[in-house]
Amino acid sequence: MTLLKKPDGSYPAPLPPDEPERLRALREYHVLDSMPEQVYDDIVFLAAQICETPIAVIGLIDADRQWFKARIGLDGTESPRDLTFCAHAILEPDNLMQVPDATRDERFNTNPAVTDGLRVRFYAGIPLLTPDGRALGTLCTIDSKPRELTPDQQRALRALSREVMTQLELRRTILQLERALAARKPAEEPRAKPVVAKLEEPGNEVEERMRGLLARMQQLQRRTS
Repeated sequence: MTLLKKPDGSYPAPLPPDEPERLRALREYHVLDSMPEQVYDDIVFLAAQICETPIAVIGLIDADRQWFKARIGLDGTESPRDLTFCAHAILEPDNLMQVPDATRDERFNTNPAVTDGLRVRFYAGIPLLTPDGRALGTLCTIDSKPRELTPDQQRALRALSREVMTQLELRRTILQLERALAARKPAEEPRAKPVVAKLEEPGNEVEERMRGLLARMQQLQRRTS
């Protein structure tokens, strides 16, 4: 993929070819700007420990920013999309992107995160993929020293990225069930109905099943949070 060089020497990532669909998929999870959750904090902790890096992030790529669902070793909750390594990583959804030494990579050697501040040298990011292959963002690890991940560390990072998506899918399914149940509630009861008639109404059994499933999924989410 051809990158266009800006006057400052940087190479901001181009938009993915499925950008409108990707953003639409991201919004379906209703996760942007949500409160911290222990399960995601645990995942970035494990990623940092396994990859032996001081920084690990679950970053979601919005239209003009990267928002951090969870982070360790990093301040702030978001960064401009044009400056993120992850915006490049999502261009190849099936691949883990490694940057062994950012000072030797023309895409990033003028990036403020490399030249100032964090002094980023190493980056490894694996895209977070929806069931239909949309890259919402990445699970990434960052270091101030040049290096590369071992094969085992790469496999572990991939496994953790799948766990992130398992949690996001659980979140989305619970929201869909809640909306479906809310839509089934009548706006108002015009008149009281006999109890027997209400129990025999078609759809009553379906609603009870939906409520039971929702309760079980919410319980599962509490256990993992």
